[in-house]
Amino acid sequence: MNVLSNFSPFNDLKKTVKRFLGSVVCVLALFVIAIRYRYIRDYIRDDILFQVNAFLIFGFLWFGLTRLIIEGRAWSIGKELVLGSAGITILTLSIFSSDPAALGGLLFLIPALLLGISVGPYITSHDNLSFWIYNRQLWQNVVIAFFVALILWIGLSAALLAIDYLFSIDRRIREDILGYLLTFSAILFGPLYALSSVPKKFSYSETDYHAPTWLYFVLNWIFAPLVVIYILILYAYFIKIMIVGEMPRGQLAYMITAFGGLGIVIYLIGWPLRENGGTILRLVYRFFFPALIIPIIIQALSIYIRIEQYGMTEKRYLVVLSTVWFAFLAIAYIFRKPPLKWITGTLAVLLTVAAIGPLSALNVSVWNQIRQLKVVLKQNNILKQGKIRKAPNRISSADRNSISSILEFLRQRERLYLIRAWVPIALQQDVDFKNSPYNAQKTLEEAMGFDVGIPQRHKTEYVSMEGTNKDKRVIDVPGGFKVMVNPEYVYIEDNDKKTWVLKHDAHAGVFAYYQNGLFYVGKEGHGIIDFDVEAFALDELKRNPGGTKRHNMVVEETQNNLRIKLDFDEIKLSRLVKDDGNATPYRLYKFRVRFWLDY
Repeated sequence: MNVLSNFSPFNDLKKTVKRFLGSVVCVLALFVIAIRYRYIRDYIRDDILFQVNAFLIFGFLWFGLTRLIIEGRAWSIGKELVLGSAGITILTLSIFSSDPAALGGLLFLIPALLLGISVGPYITSHDNLSFWIYNRQLWQNVVIAFFVALILWIGLSAALLAIDYLFSIDRRIREDILGYLLTFSAILFGPLYALSSVPKKFSYSETDYHAPTWLYFVLNWIFAPLVVIYILILYAYFIKIMIVGEMPRGQLAYMITAFGGLGIVIYLIGWPLRENGGTILRLVYRFFFPALIIPIIIQALSIYIRIEQYGMTEKRYLVVLSTVWFAFLAIAYIFRKPPLKWITGTLAVLLTVAAIGPLSALNVSVWNQIRQLKVVLKQNNILKQGKIRKAPNRISSADRNSISSILEFLRQRERLYLIRAWVPIALQQDVDFKNSPYNAQKTLEEAMGFDVGIPQRHKTEYVSMEGTNKDKRVIDVPGGFKVMVNPEYVYIEDNDKKTWVLKHDAHAGVFAYYQNGLFYVGKEGHGIIDFDVEAFALDELKRNPGGTKRHNMVVEETQNNLRIKLDFDEIKLSRLVKDDGNATPYRLYKFRVRFWLDY
């Protein structure tokens, strides 16, 4: 029995949980939220759910990185708790104190933490061979883990479809199970399998190194020649710049970023073949970083011109970041040949800076755009004594477009409020940066004396009506009815059909679904009755315009020997409201209903 237990997957799972407890807790919480998302979102706002999910994803990676640092340094559990707590505190403050626009910038932390995991066990080590073998095993195992998760999902899905073919499972149940299987495979099984395959050994020797044949072939005959071709193309263009006297084009910076990134990846992957690889690969290892110097200079000049013309954006920030990274690595590897961990480690640090803090991509981009806007407004005498006024002279189309695009940039990132101090006192009551940013932008442009035409936008407005039984946990079956179906939510925008199969034998054969604007309830062998919930809701809204005021929302229909009574806990309507105040008619958004049947 003991021998068999050694081969049990639960034994490996137990070891994984013990080793990466924090990461396992995070991934389990993510799995539960994903499974119950349809119900959780009725009680928690989507923006808060996004923050919670982001926290769990970052926590999963941070706790894994912390464990690897502790193991690599042979530190105590106490130091692990301190390090893990410090990181989680920073993540908590960064995520839950950020607005939705800033949360997008925090996504840079994902590659930063992944790169940190590649360096974690080797913070103080200079062993290139061990670093390379560890990373090869780590990322190879991660790819295998998620490939196995994909195979598992395909296999289980095929089994379910076979059962459905033979025994005719209800369509809605089948689709729900398929979704649960995908969630299990991608969010739970894949990450746990990846954690279980993280190397436990961090010190290796030459005898542990076994380069696969395919790596030798791909590096020597595909990647290395591609790097040489890209270098020749770029240098040919640089010669053209010198001959023609043409300034580098703005998009050139992105091309150089791609070239530099590819070259560095090849430098990392092919490190063991630097001396016994093919001729082209050896040339790449010898001359890549010296050959990178001129592209770096041209890249810096190109992105500088682009920023001077159009200002900083998150994309251009990343190009600047890559320029700094390339320059640092080129100088370091030309003169010093530092350990390989510097390549991934320095990029992890730069991406962390891009994600959080005053020098983040979002903050730097926003303040640069505000500076650009201030310059243009002053040049046209629109910003006078710190306040916006009507342009005294005709504004060029280029400046008008520049002002409009910057205001649009700030509005999309919910940062228009940063120029609140520029708004004339007479207009401050008319500008609501938080609740009506489109109107705020339009008001600002009109105050400047022009309207470049903001695209017509819409916002969604909701009205909710609640029934008298909404908070009652126990409802008796009214006299004359045989079956009661407990409250169920129906989301109109998510489902063209929603069906429930009840667990109790007494409810066998009862079904309900929403399709083509009608809610159908029936009993097999006794018929089906359709209800126009939207029409009912619009009548209720007309009868009770207050919306949220509680009142009885019940409808009852009889057809042949089937009698059905619906009791709505909640009905929610929505409509689109344009900036000019015009609105579309209310449409049904969702409802929560319990119903009784007699047959």
